[in-house]
Amino acid sequence: MLHIRPLVTSVILGLLGFFFSRYSLNFTISPFVISINWSYILPLLAGMAYGPRYALAAGIIGLGAFFPFVLWPTNGWANVLSAFTFVVWFVWQGWCSRSRDRRKTWWNHPFIAQIFYCMFFSLSIFILYPVLFGLNPAPWAPNAETGIPNAVLSGIVFKEIILTCLAVLVAATLLKSSAVKIIFGIPVQSFSRYNDRTLAASLAGGGVILLFHRALSSILIDQDFPAGFFQLRDAQDRIDILIMLCVGFITSFVVINFVERRCKAEESLEQSREMLRSTLSSMDDIVFTLDTKCVIVQYHHPRDVIAEASASVIGRHCVEVLPEAFNRMLPPVMARILAGGAAEQIEYAVVEADGGQLRYSAKLSCHYDAAGRPDGITVVSRDITAQKNMEEQLRHTQKMEAIGTLAGGIAHDFNNILTPIVMLAGMAKNYLNAPEKLTAALDKIDQAAKRAKELTGQILSFSRKSVPAVVPVRAADVVRECMKLLRPTIPATIAIDVSITSEASVMGDPVQLYQVVMNLCTNAYQAMEKNGGTLTVTLADAVTEPPAANVVLTIRDTGTGIAPEIREKIFEPYFTTKDSGSGTGLGLSVVHGIVTGMNGGISVESTVGTGSVFTVTLPAIVSAATAADARPQSLPAVSGSLNIFFVEDEPSIRNVVTDFFREQKMHVAVFSNGTEALRALEQDPSACSLLITDITMPGIDGMETARRARALRPDLRIILCTGFSTHVDRNVVAADDRMQIVEKPFDMQELLAKVRSITS
Repeated sequence: MLHIRPLVTSVILGLLGFFFSRYSLNFTISPFVISINWSYILPLLAGMAYGPRYALAAGIIGLGAFFPFVLWPTNGWANVLSAFTFVVWFVWQGWCSRSRDRRKTWWNHPFIAQIFYCMFFSLSIFILYPVLFGLNPAPWAPNAETGIPNAVLSGIVFKEIILTCLAVLVAATLLKSSAVKIIFGIPVQSFSRYNDRTLAASLAGGGVILLFHRALSSILIDQDFPAGFFQLRDAQDRIDILIMLCVGFITSFVVINFVERRCKAEESLEQSREMLRSTLSSMDDIVFTLDTKCVIVQYHHPRDVIAEASASVIGRHCVEVLPEAFNRMLPPVMARILAGGAAEQIEYAVVEADGGQLRYSAKLSCHYDAAGRPDGITVVSRDITAQKNMEEQLRHTQKMEAIGTLAGGIAHDFNNILTPIVMLAGMAKNYLNAPEKLTAALDKIDQAAKRAKELTGQILSFSRKSVPAVVPVRAADVVRECMKLLRPTIPATIAIDVSITSEASVMGDPVQLYQVVMNLCTNAYQAMEKNGGTLTVTLADAVTEPPAANVVLTIRDTGTGIAPEIREKIFEPYFTTKDSGSGTGLGLSVVHGIVTGMNGGISVESTVGTGSVFTVTLPAIVSAATAADARPQSLPAVSGSLNIFFVEDEPSIRNVVTDFFREQKMHVAVFSNGTEALRALEQDPSACSLLITDITMPGIDGMETARRARALRPDLRIILCTGFSTHVDRNVVAADDRMQIVEKPFDMQELLAKVRSITS
């Protein structure tokens, strides 16, 4: 569809080109006229500005291509070919111009396109011009020549190639001017104003050179200055003007292209910077770049609401700005990356002013200069505090799910423990006159109570929300203990086959390792509940070298199996195949997280209808230490000057412990709460050298009692008694050599050992 404004403009330019062709610079080679025509620049401008359809309108409707009939009347039929070649020229350049707007390629550049046209024009003239001259005279030119010499033919071709190339140069240069773009209704770029100045300066420079040349010729050669200076005496003067104009346009084209490319590059660079700023502002990550000397060269922090805040750290050393934990880990990682290593991921913690801790995950990658050489690193640091908290919540939720699953087994074990205690306690009453039998019964009661203590400790340790303690763990002990708890909960229709051939240890949290074994075994027997089967648990050393380099735990069931389409999803959080209310879908995702956190791997093989095999591979460790001698050792005597404050809200415990201390000839003052103990200590701080206090009490708890007591007497030794409490910071206790913890239930020898240990 043709638009009115471009169409009218194209037709007007064609008519102007046709009209001004009368003012061409002509040379006569009798009987032919050789013309230097500049007016066909106007219809060419229309084509290059608007496209091929408007070029056709300018050349045909506007008569822009019919100037040969005016300039060369003796050519006859040859002018038809000339007009056709000029129409083709306008249309070809117009089509290449539109193609260049869509996609720039080497062939649609105006000068490359002109080479193709010149080849077409030369072939057309050399082949068809003599034929058309042979058809003369034409009806509109009765005096047309019937032949043309080869020299003239060559001159025409050479002249038109030069002129059309110059015309393309002029048109391309003019179309870069903002003034010309406004006339043609073409969008004007911001940098086009420089093009107008460049064009004007280049043409003015060409004009100054021309004026200087004419002045010298008029003064030194013709000696008719100033009259001859203003006269165009012959064709040579006109050619000089055209040459200077061409020099001006060539200069303009070169400079304009250089400036345009420079401006486009700067504009593109600014757009890239703006895009980078927009991208960074939408990110919650901290992004910065360090050079090889650890100086910050780029920095973005999402909390900096103004750019100046981030800019203020640029140029400073990382030690001045970045967290200490990150700076400690940076040097070795940076050295590996700059040496050609791959990008690395690190995690570090930052303690805030209010005492809170933030966890960050940072990805470090190499930054390269323009020559491709490493010149620093780029760091993207992300706050993963919420993620870590969610993972901890996930693990704890799964623990509670496992505790619920094992409730039957736990109750079974407790009943097995309580039964002999109740029976032996009743029998002991009948053995008052048989000391040997009484002692044996009491020993068995003591053993059962210790077994109950161990079971309670396992349950509390398993369910406690705590930071994982990475210590050497003998995997075989964990597996055996888990199977003890699991046996009573598994239906009789399911056989259990346990094979443990490895006694190697692994580095990890014992509670988390319990969680892995229990979860996998629970899933396995639940897959066989309906039809029964065999649960096979094996623990073995891997066959890799060196021996026992890995410990392999295999959980095999003969249940329903896992369908291939869901096998890849089983480790995803909240994915479950169980009925609603039967599971949260957290178990296997937590297991996967624990195993990978221990630098291990987990895999699954399954066939529907046959069963599944879960294989956990963990790196084994070789312990350099031997087991400690378990034989009882003599304990140092307790100082006779030891004064004990014992604080306990449970009367039965208070009475038993008090009686025991007094049997040991120790000075002990007994209190039922922390307030009473602190009141007595305020009256006489020297009256207490050892404070033994329960932690969970009404009113002031044990930790607060200990804190206030230590303020009254800084050298006070303290033993904290706890059955289960979330208020104990065990790291604080471990760092204090005058404070210890004793776990309930404890026997008198264990308590006495703690007293002797802390006072020795």
